[in-house]
Amino acid sequence: MSIGPFGVTKSGARQWVLTGLSYDPDPDFTVQIRSETVPEQQSLKDMNFETALADLEKIVGQLESGDVALEQSIALYERGDALRKHCDTKLKEARLKVDKIVLGKDGALQTEPADLG
Repeated sequence: MSIGPFGVTKSGARQWVLTGLSYDPDPDFTVQIRSETVPEQQSLKDMNFETALADLEKIVGQLESGDVALEQSIALYERGDALRKHCDTKLKEARLKVDKIVLGKDGALQTEPADLG
């Protein structure tokens, strides 16, 4: 059990979220708790570019919908920022690997680093 961005996390997938707290003058507290399942997040180091981009697009859609609670919006934004950085790194790595095929002075085909910038 750990404290997650939305409350107490049990087993990493089920979270208990405090949805309301009211105070009655005769010192009784009423606490409403709802349970929600949060999808497991794939580690970024193991994620390829296409999967990271698809996850980022889903997060952007959720945030743009405006149907997300503040706390969840913050968590989604943080995850989205991490995904954006991961995608940027993957693109930079790919850019370094791209070569272009050129015709050498001797007429033979050869490769040289592509000027993509």
